[in-house]
Amino acid sequence: MPCPGIDKAAIYSTDPQYANSPCASSQGFTAQPNEIAFILSSFAETKDDEPKEVQTNGFYYAGEKYFFVRSDKDPDCLIGRKEKEGIVIYKTASALFIAHHPPSAQTPTVNEYVDGWARYLINAEKAQG
Repeated sequence: MPCPGIDKAAIYSTDPQYANSPCASSQGFTAQPNEIAFILSSFAETKDDEPKEVQTNGFYYAGEKYFFVRSDKDPDCLIGRKEKEGIVIYKTASALFIAHHPPSAQTPTVNEYVDGWARYLINAEKAQG
């Protein structure tokens, strides 16, 4: 079911062996070398609540810099902005869901939609054991 706010999307494996090749992506919406590794590392815990690099420096995807907006746990989520465009990234045990939206779309709408897909996969992963 398409979300009217998403104009580009990609799915990546969280397995480092496969993380540099998308499982699926919109044309031209693929990560540059090391971008997925950095995004995955941004979900790691830090000690003593020190800020993560992603919070202070933002992150890159498909060669574009995004400023950190916020992150959440349960499920893991990272939201960024580039001018009026936005990007929403959800991490499950096996996949990263990455969705981009144009200035005409609202981040909360896209976030809610991608959250639903991430939770669906998380439940499927739990069911498999």
